[in-house]
Amino acid sequence: MNFTHFGLASPLHMQALRRIFMRSMLSFRPFIDPICSLAREVLPTGPRLIAATDTMRRAARNLQDAEVGIHRQAFERAREDLACALDEVDEQGLFADLVVADLIGIEAGQESGLSLKLAPPTRNVPFLLYVTTVRRNHQAIWTAMTTAA
Repeated sequence: MNFTHFGLASPLHMQALRRIFMRSMLSFRPFIDPICSLAREVLPTGPRLIAATDTMRRAARNLQDAEVGIHRQAFERAREDLACALDEVDEQGLFADLVVADLIGIEAGQESGLSLKLAPPTRNVPFLLYVTTVRRNHQAIWTAMTTAA
């Protein structure tokens, strides 16, 4: 379906798709710290990105300690703030592409040459669901971009 007929490939729609993607990328706790590290390594690190990655790391650690409502809310706020910060500094989607390429590699069993610094996780159901969701949201961005062109 070509969404441009419905006006859905507008800049606001593209921004919404990018932020959905970023939130999904930040939804698997074992990957949050490596993603934050990579973001600070490859993206322009202004005060907002530094603060957002620090807050996200802290919120993810707190959520691991005890999944109580206040920690869940802090995690969701931190994830939303970091998703917005990443969207603003990753204008060309190069950081997003790096993460997706690593996820695809990890899913296929690749353990070296990754941009993300992490011990490869067990490819269990939660990990596979995470990768599938991130890839689907990444593809939605590319589909909207190509149908708008």
